[in-house]
Amino acid sequence: MAEDTLRDVEEYRRELRALGKSAFIRRHPHAVLILQKSLSDEDEAGYVTHQITGDELQRIVRAAKTLERPPPSGVDEQAGRVFEIAKRPGAPFQERIGVGRARNTDVWIPYPTISKYHAYFTHNAAGAYCLTDAGSSNGSLVAGAILEPKKPVSVPDGAKVCFGSQAFLFLSADRFCEVLSSS
Repeated sequence: MAEDTLRDVEEYRRELRALGKSAFIRRHPHAVLILQKSLSDEDEAGYVTHQITGDELQRIVRAAKTLERPPPSGVDEQAGRVFEIAKRPGAPFQERIGVGRARNTDVWIPYPTISKYHAYFTHNAAGAYCLTDAGSSNGSLVAGAILEPKKPVSVPDGAKVCFGSQAFLFLSADRFCEVLSSS
C-alpha cells in the first residue's frame, strides 16, 4: 500500500454517504484498525525498529488499559488513520494477514516501534479474527493484555489493539459502517 493511499475516518465517512451501506460494505468487507493514539513520542519510521524499554512497556500497558471506547455517537474526529485488515493481492501465506512497518506487509503501519513484520491476523474455526504476535521487538496487546509470541488470541469487536506504542481500535466491517453512519 502506498503512503498516498492511507486514509482517515472522515474519508471513509464521505465514501459511505456517497455509496450507501450495501455498496460500502461490498467495497470494504474487511475489519479495520483505527489509529487512536501514539503511546510514545516516536513517530517517524526508519530502517531500525525503535526499542521500547521495560518502563516504557509498562507505561504503554497502563495507557492501553485506560483508553476509552469510542463515544456511542461514533468515532472521535481525531481518531486518525484507518487500516483495512486485508490480504494484498498475490501476497504469500494466504492463511494470514501480516501487519508491520515493511511496505510489503498486508497491513502497512509506518511507525518506528512497529517491527517490519510485527504480527498477523488469522481466522479461527468460528470465523472470528485472531491476532498473533510474530516475535516482534516491542510486542502486541489486545484489550490491555500482552500477547505471548506465536500464540493466537481472539480479538473481540471493539477491542483496543496495540502494536509497539501505537494504539488502535479494532472494528468488524459491519461495526465500522455503523460507527461511521452514526456520526
